[in-house]
Formats: sequence, structure tokens, C-alpha cells
Amino acid sequence: MNGIFLIDKPEGMTSFDVIRLLKKNFNITKIGHAGTLDPFATGLMIILVGHATKLSSHFLLNDKVYDTTISFGQHTSTYDLTGEIINEDRRLITKDMILGALPSFDDYLQEPPMVSAIKVKGQKLYELARKGKEVEREKRSVQIYKQEIIDFEYPYLNILLHVSKGTYIRSYAVDLAKHLRTYAHVTQLRRVQSGRFHIKSAKTLENITLEDLITIETLLENYPKIVVTPYIEARIKNGLILDHRQFDQPNSFRVFNERQQLIAFYEPITSNEYKIVFYNEAI
Repeated sequence: MNGIFLIDKPEGMTSFDVIRLLKKNFNITKIGHAGTLDPFATGLMIILVGHATKLSSHFLLNDKVYDTTISFGQHTSTYDLTGEIINEDRRLITKDMILGALPSFDDYLQEPPMVSAIKVKGQKLYELARKGKEVEREKRSVQIYKQEIIDFEYPYLNILLHVSKGTYIRSYAVDLAKHLRTYAHVTQLRRVQSGRFHIKSAKTLENITLEDLITIETLLENYPKIVVTPYIEARIKNGLILDHRQFDQPNSFRVFNERQQLIAFYEPITSNEYKIVFYNEAI
């Protein structure tokens, strides 16, 4: 079994809970995911099965879209509703004030929250946070491609965010509030899209079946395609590095044999060299 499931994660479950349940229900030996969701969050999880687990890095690079609700006036230890309230400020925030602030977040340096899986000196931040420790976190450049206010009634802001990889919505909420000289935390978070995959195509854990598995062939169908000779095909199995003689674009691509079978998927490592990411052992 090789491919992906699109799951609509319910509130209250960890990402590992989702993996464990699918592994048990479908007797899957090799399984992973392409991006966690906090227990309080809901929405799209891409579950990788079998050889598709080797493609996880490509999904992690995807832009993502979130429907989130931010509550102004309170700062919490986790930047969301599950944490302890640390600071409060009941300054009235208006929609015009928010609209005026949004352009400042199109492209900015964001500090990850302590409650995250990022590692600092070999330790995950959330593990340090559980011990009551706070360490300096390096800010990272993030892009917010779309900030669409769905509804606003103080203190609640419901907003749709299309963001680059590595963007933390909880940090965005805190940073937006800081810009407005107040506090805020996330009270609702739902991932509605990751790359080309939308929540509308996802199934709940109660309704998912083996027929919902998206094959690797379908998964990669939008990438460029090249066909190689039997000589190159034989060497690809041993990890052959391809170059400009086979492909001359700065993109990942599919490799087919002369029998029109998908044999591999490659990604660029330099301007004219490409390494194998996935080899189709099923052929």
C-alpha cells in the first residue's frame, strides 16, 4: 500500500493519535504525516503511507491555508486557548485598526512559539516549555500571501490566512496583537488547504476507506516527466545522480521508463544535478 490519505482531523486528537488509529485499522506498517496539527486544531492532515513517506519533505514545503479565530485582550503561555493567562489588556480594537496593521505581516520575521517541535541544541521547544524553561528562538522569514477577514466582533477576529511553510498561526496572532499594542491568542484553528489538497477532499476517521488512498502516480501527476533508456533505468535503482543531459529545469520531476512506468521521482540538489527522492519498487 503506497500513497496518501487526506484526513479531516477532529478536535481533541493528537497527530500521533490519527497515525495510530489508521495504522491499526488498515494494518499499515509504514506511515507518517506531512505536518502536525495541535490537539485543539482541526482540519486537513496529509497521511503518507508506504513508499510515499519518502516524499514528506515536498509536502512540508507546501503553502497552507488556515481558518482561524483570534481573541484579543489576553496573552497565554501557549499562545492559544489551552494555556494559562499571563497578561490581560481590554483595550478596544476596531476592524479599521486591524486592516491598517495587516500589510505589515505580508512578509516578516516571526519568532516560533515555545510550544513547538523546533529543536534548539537538540531539544524540542515544547519539551523545554513543559519544564518551565524559555529559550531564545531564532526568528524566521515567513510570508502571508492572503489575510482575509471573515468576521470581526471584538474581541474575536475570524480570519483566513494563506501562509508559507513554517508559519505559526499562534505566533501570528501574538505578533498582530503586539503591533496593535495589546494581547491576543488563538481560540480556533482549522487547516483547510495544503498545497493543491483541500479539506473538501478529506474524509473523517470514521468514513475513511482504502478506496480513498491517493496513489503515488496521481500524487505526482502535475510534475514534469522524462523518459529514460533501459541503461539509465538500471542505474537509477542504485541512486544515480541525473544532470542537465536528462533534465534542464530547476524543478522536481518524474522519471518513466520506455514502458511508460513511473520508476522514480527526483529533486534538484544544484543548478544542474538532481537526486532521487523516491524509487518505485513496485515495478
